[in-house]
Amino acid sequence: GSNWEVLGTTAAAGHSTINLDYEMKDKDIRGLGTIYYRLLQVDQDGLSKQFGPVSVACSDDISNWIVFPNPANGEVTILLKGQYDLKSTVISVTEISGKIVKQLNLTEEKDPYIKMDVSDLTPGVYLIRLVTPDSNVETVRLIKQ
Repeated sequence: GSNWEVLGTTAAAGHSTINLDYEMKDKDIRGLGTIYYRLLQVDQDGLSKQFGPVSVACSDDISNWIVFPNPANGEVTILLKGQYDLKSTVISVTEISGKIVKQLNLTEEKDPYIKMDVSDLTPGVYLIRLVTPDSNVETVRLIKQ
């Protein structure tokens, strides 16, 4: 917690009467261990406030993709860590019974971060399956709150 790297900066939208959300993606997968993040907010008048740190535990599992946040409420991000031929690659969300409730074809995806809205799913346990063109199937369990 004593040496920090700048991940990036995002310009604020300026004065607003509504809440605004900002995001920053860390595209440098660091492997095993715990990563700490903190936010430095600098106002237009030069005053600053630091938030965090918060920690993220990274594990080395056999899967080349991860789903987060998990448990989830509204939207999940699917991060493809490995090399995938996106032609005919399909991501499906199934109930435990096997019924498919959502499906994405990744033929147009360029970014390894894929957003999926799960707000319409009822709370429970789901399986997210990634099926590659060579019929390789990888599964991640998702808990919808």
